[in-house]
Amino acid sequence: MLREQLGAQAEAIRQLTHQLDWFKKQLFGPKSEKQVFDLPGQDKFNFRGAV
Repeated sequence: MLREQLGAQAEAIRQLTHQLDWFKKQLFGPKSEKQVFDLPGQDKFNFRGAV
């Protein structure tokens, strides 16, 4: 019984680790830098005087 519980917990940890890795890749991976967000009024920003 205890071995079955440990095995089930180990499998759950493996699955959750896999999910966490996938989410981190989605959030922090190379694609995250290329996302374009359509913000209302973003074409009105004027950066000519910015330093």
